Formats: sequence, C-alpha cells, structure tokens
Amino acid sequence: MNAEPNRVAAGCGVLSALLSVLGVALSLDIEGAYRPETLDRWFYAAQQHSGAAAWSAWSFTLSMALLVPWVSGLARAIGPYAWPGAALTMMAAIVNAGGSMLPFVVVTHLPHGEDVLGQTLLAIALTADALFNLLWGVSMVLLSLGMARATHLPMWLSGWGLVAGVMTMGVVGQAWTPVAADFLLLAGPVWLGWLVTTCAVMFRLPPRKPRADRDPAGRKQDFPYVARQSASAK
Repeated sequence: MNAEPNRVAAGCGVLSALLSVLGVALSLDIEGAYRPETLDRWFYAAQQHSGAAAWSAWSFTLSMALLVPWVSGLARAIGPYAWPGAALTMMAAIVNAGGSMLPFVVVTHLPHGEDVLGQTLLAIALTADALFNLLWGVSMVLLSLGMARATHLPMWLSGWGLVAGVMTMGVVGQAWTPVAADFLLLAGPVWLGWLVTTCAVMFRLPPRKPRADRDPAGRKQDFPYVARQSASAK
C-alpha cells in the first residue's frame, strides 16, 4: 500500500501527457491556434471547427489539472527540496487551466457577431499559455535540482529536466512572436518525454518503509499506548 501513492501519481502524469497530445492533435486543423498575430484566423477557424476546438480546450484543461497530483507524488518521492518546484508547477497548472478553457467559451457560449470579444478571449488564452510555459520551465529546473539531491533517483533524469526546463522557458515569447510559438514544437516533446519518464521511474520505486510511530497498516500509533501494549504482552 505504501507504493500506491507513487503509482497513482505516475498514472496521473501519464494521463496528463496523453491529454496534452490529444489537445494538440485536435488543434491541428485550427489555423492560428496559440500563435500571436493570427487571432482573427484562430477565431474564425475555431468557429468552423467548433467541436475540435471545444474538445481540445477540455483536453488541455484536464491535462493541467492532472499535473497537480502528479507533482505532489513526485515531490514526495524526491524529498523536501522538491516542494518549491512542486508549488510553482501547481501555480502554472492553475493559470493555464483557466486560460485553456476560453476557446471552449468562444465556440460554445459566445453570441454570433462578437468577433472582437472572441479574439480578446483567445488573446487571454494565448497569454496564459505563454505564462504557463515560463512558470512550468522554471518549476522543471527547480524539480530537477531537487531530484539531483535524491540518491535513489537517476542523475540523468535530473539533467533531462534541466534541459527541458530551460527550453520551455523560451516559449514564453509566444505571446509576442511566432518564432517562440514554433519553438514549442521542439520544447514540447522534450518536456512531455521527461514527464512520462519520471512517471515510469516513480512507478518502479520501492515501497516506502513505515515510520516507527506507525503500525504495519500505516495507522499512527500513540507512543504511550504502544508502550503499554508491549508491557502487557510481557
């Protein structure tokens, strides 16, 4: 049972990665999606492919939500040095979860003829995604530095996370230039691969040893009561 939290967190991480890939796949036919200077094309393409835009929004949002239990489990596996990076990951996920739902609002609830408002909402979604990439990149660096202190985790995984984090921070420029948006095509697979690999490592971690103040079932014991039990047994 002590190994179950690691495996649950690993499963959440894998599902998060799969939903991110699904969100990207659903957006392929939506011209201008998550790119600056093409908000008008994004708006009209989303209207034409409203089903794909809506499902893509839900996929991205659920992917962000699943990062929270994943990073909580990873922080437990790494140790106390991981919690600053874990907290920043949660913040990044919350920011982008809200922003990634805005395309769904645009194609589902926005009245016809509200082009300006629709493009404004998409601009907010783009900015939230850019901020996510900055915060997520920094958090990967912090998590990897904490991971380097954990002797039970492979050092190469820490190095991979550092590279992925630095690359992802550069995508923050997608709020201004299409060049940074194109860079996501390189940085995205790198951090997705790192995410899935951390899940594989977490899944194979041995069970944690129960603390001295807990019985084998994991229930917390009161020390005086345990002492009385031992004395009565004698």
